[in-house]
Amino acid sequence: MGKSGVLPLVAATLLLLTCSHLTRGQVEFPGRCPPTPIIRDFDWYRYMGRWNDVFRYFVFYQTIGKCWSGTYSMRKSGQVQVTLRLRDKLLSKPLKITVNVNQQSPYTPNKLFYTIPGVPLLRDNYEVLRTDYDNWTIEYSCRNKPYGRHAKQVWILTRSPHPSRAVLRKAFYALRDLGIRITPFRRSDQSCSRTPYGHVHGRSLSLEPATLAKRSDLLALSDIFAELATNGTVAGDGGDI
Repeated sequence: MGKSGVLPLVAATLLLLTCSHLTRGQVEFPGRCPPTPIIRDFDWYRYMGRWNDVFRYFVFYQTIGKCWSGTYSMRKSGQVQVTLRLRDKLLSKPLKITVNVNQQSPYTPNKLFYTIPGVPLLRDNYEVLRTDYDNWTIEYSCRNKPYGRHAKQVWILTRSPHPSRAVLRKAFYALRDLGIRITPFRRSDQSCSRTPYGHVHGRSLSLEPATLAKRSDLLALSDIFAELATNGTVAGDGGDI
């Protein structure tokens, strides 16, 4: 790789390190971080493969790029790694950063932490709140802040960068069940991918044209929210988690 490829990657890595350490949570709520569920049968092997960021709470460091995705893989040693990919908005070049991921405890297999090779002082926690492994997952982190407040980051990730309405509906219903607020969510920019595709257990799946998700599915979510509202609080806007 030439200098032109190295410098943007180094700059992006430094920005990620700084922002993830200092501004881990951007959406604040009153009180302390609430308890979260344990997925005792969390399956690492089914979770492997690519996940695309399609909705999220505001995260400052992610504003440097678009088309974020994370690909989970396992090395022969058993070490799980996530390769983060994005397209730099300033130079419009693809960037790639690899982090190591481990479980916080064998008794809480869905509660994880990541470290960046060569940067031993940086460690940050996150967790998988719920997933169906094949289509969608909800990742989450929370940090207690001064004055009795806490800040959260929540991501809806899907195997396809352009998920169908049916997939999003299931993910948002899971958020409602978990007590996660919908109102702070922002749609992520996945415009780099011209042809939607899926990834299951690390395999790339080409979809037939009839099954391709329409971009309007991402824009027309008001009916999902209305449906949630008629069945209870709008996706947990009571804020249980």
